[in-house]
Amino acid sequence: MINNLPITWDNANFSWSSNQYSWNDVKIISDIVKRGGGSPESIKRILDDEEEEKKKFIEVMVKVKGNQLFSSSHIYNQKKLITENNDITVNDIKLVVSEVLDITLEIKNINV
Repeated sequence: MINNLPITWDNANFSWSSNQYSWNDVKIISDIVKRGGGSPESIKRILDDEEEEKKKFIEVMVKVKGNQLFSSSHIYNQKKLITENNDITVNDIKLVVSEVLDITLEIKNINV
């Protein structure tokens, strides 16, 4: 399922007119999930290693968490500098992917 995410203009699993996330948000998260192979742990490693990807992810994460907190679309007029101490957790990754792409990522036991 990860290689064929259901996100295209003509075959999305949501209505573009009522979607609170932009096409760019969906594309960013979709690309990161594909690169991480659908594993939250792998996605976290990518985000920890690549600052530009991390910045993009955090921008979408702010929208997701803001929308959940206020239960409506939210417009942010101010940007804060994303620094190295901005930690992203596996739970953050699962939340963003679930909200933006409407898919559930499972944590794999990497110690087995």
